[in-house]
Amino acid sequence: MLARALLTAAGLGLAASSAPAEGVAPSVIAMSFGIYDSEGDLAKLMSEGWTLASAAELNEWKGKFVQYYNERHGLPIVHPFVSKECCFTVRGGKKLTISPSKYETQFPASTEHGTVRCNPEGGYSEYLYQFYKIPTLTLDESFGESDEGCGSDHNPGIFYHLHMSDDPAFVNFIKLGTEHNKFHLDVALALEHERKVLKHLRRGTSL
Repeated sequence: MLARALLTAAGLGLAASSAPAEGVAPSVIAMSFGIYDSEGDLAKLMSEGWTLASAAELNEWKGKFVQYYNERHGLPIVHPFVSKECCFTVRGGKKLTISPSKYETQFPASTEHGTVRCNPEGGYSEYLYQFYKIPTLTLDESFGESDEGCGSDHNPGIFYHLHMSDDPAFVNFIKLGTEHNKFHLDVALALEHERKVLKHLRRGTSL
């Protein structure tokens, strides 16, 4: 199943067209989520398809976000970065909250030991991080914003990447158009992104 998903994604790339599929309105096929400096080179990230999320958007796409987080027990980093303040930030400089939770304001934690990872020396270099004391999320939890929790200085931010149906790499996939294939593509996209991140982490370079 996994090999088939990866081959499907590769095949779509080879068969890409420069125009949207005729008669098909653009729509979100899949989403990826990741962590990066909320005050970093956001223009560069936007050129790569990444956007700093708002709490409202995390609630809007809660199902996808919860599934993505729970399948990995955390979120991957988009690029290595160094922070000077610790709590997670969303668009507008507000601090991310999750309710109900033990600590509404959220801090990054190790996925291996569950310990807080605040401004680690040398930057965020582990592959995955999770919310402190929240190894899995539920649909009953809601995402919010707060002015409190910690200061603002290159905090870790939550980013999302929309994979749209009018992206050239997805034209042929849209023509296939079954839920079964959408599931496989979602898996393939996530694994391919994580493979690239892990490779560059090992080399100490950026994507």
